[in-house]
Amino acid sequence: MYVCLCNSIRCSDVRSAAGAGASTPGGVYRHMGCRPQCGRCRDAIVDLLTAPDPLGVQPRETAAFDRDARS
Repeated sequence: MYVCLCNSIRCSDVRSAAGAGASTPGGVYRHMGCRPQCGRCRDAIVDLLTAPDPLGVQPRETAAFDRDARS
């Protein structure tokens, strides 16, 4: 789901930024390489940054698929 329409930031982007160390909306914007526009997303970003993951899963890097691992 999109959190910021101005910058096309999704919930998953906020979680990824948090996993990379972002702890504020400004940190999320920096991680995404953008700046705040209208500011309506600020509260939603703060909520995502402070809410525990409902599944208790920590953000992680996505590993590349290794074709050799299947054999």
